[in-house]
Amino acid sequence: LVDRDESGKVAPLLLKSWDILNDGLTHIWHLQKGVTFHNGNPFNAEVVKWNIMRKINEKGPMWSSIPWADDPIKVIDDLTLEVTLSRPYAGIYNTLTIKTFSMYDPIWVEEVGPDAIKTQINGTGPFMMEDYSVNEYLKLKKNPNYWQDGLPYLDAIEFIAISDNTTRVLMIESGELDMVSTVSTMDVARLQDNSDLKVLSDSSSRVYYMALDNLDPPLDDVNVRRAINYAVNKKGMVGPIFNNMVSLMRSNLLTKAVQGFHGSEPYYFNPGKAKELLASSGWKDTNGDGYVDKNGKNMDLKMVNREGYIQGDTEIPELVQGMLKEVGIL
Repeated sequence: LVDRDESGKVAPLLLKSWDILNDGLTHIWHLQKGVTFHNGNPFNAEVVKWNIMRKINEKGPMWSSIPWADDPIKVIDDLTLEVTLSRPYAGIYNTLTIKTFSMYDPIWVEEVGPDAIKTQINGTGPFMMEDYSVNEYLKLKKNPNYWQDGLPYLDAIEFIAISDNTTRVLMIESGELDMVSTVSTMDVARLQDNSDLKVLSDSSSRVYYMALDNLDPPLDDVNVRRAINYAVNKKGMVGPIFNNMVSLMRSNLLTKAVQGFHGSEPYYFNPGKAKELLASSGWKDTNGDGYVDKNGKNMDLKMVNREGYIQGDTEIPELVQGMLKEVGIL
């Protein structure tokens, strides 16, 4: 329904415009005219209502974050809806930019079934799916009936899945690829020196983080979780892994590229503090093996990570593992 422009601000897409009334409780949505799905079915207010009610009824966490009223959607005409909230919510349009809120064609969904939409595509976008193979490629062709004048200006696009960074870089250098979206920061300087290539970079909303399972021991203890934060030298990873081209997080959710960012101080590297926190919760090295234990058992944590997706997938966990060992965590 909405997207973000180059500055990161919410911008119209399928929603042409909107009016906010009644102190933020009522929103009038005006849709783009002449939009159709790839199969020719019309995109209109009834389609939007069906999609929103479907998501509300699924009770997913994203949609539940929006305080919908008991009767949230009314169709005024083919291109206009009235949306009602139970309380003002300034973040509604930021939330709607998330791709989870893409619009489905209800007639098509009924024809193919809810499971088929996981592997088939029938959208309103500038390109239509021609063919794909899982973990290999995705081929798209131009949508001749796209609603935005002059777009798309390409006839087709092929996305190729290449998990290895070195392979991606060699293929862009040799001309086998027209573009790559992710390269190692260690390769950026060399690529910038190549007169046949153009390197574009900007602030990213990508976050490298470790999610701690705080439901079960020992991570249900806040002192243990704080100790892990103090034990990890985040600043020490910026150079070796990312060639000093990333910055430290200042909060657990937002980066500088996201509206609402506030630069609070992160946990600083202090292994001594980490050991103190562990000891305060009874985790001490009582048998001299170099690892903390409690009730006769060492603290043994399991870490799961991706491999080959983006830079840092394996490098960060390997460094973190070594840092945790320094404070006595296996």
